[in-house]
Amino acid sequence: MIAWTYTTLQTAIQDWTEDTSTELSDQFNEIVDLAEYRCAKDLKIPEFRATSTGNLVASTATYTPPTGYVTIRYL
Repeated sequence: MIAWTYTTLQTAIQDWTEDTSTELSDQFNEIVDLAEYRCAKDLKIPEFRATSTGNLVASTATYTPPTGYVTIRYL
């Protein structure tokens, strides 16, 4: 199995898409962020889970999520 680094991932995606343009490479960080978000949201992998506690305040319609928040499973 290949040892993947960020650089090998970028190269593999560019090779697979056959696109070496700067448009792809300039957006690569955003593409990876969106892919990580999608995986964390859709795949129920225990390593992606974290527990956080907070307080809900009466008559307040907002709650500030913790840093690194992706999705709420339940309240």
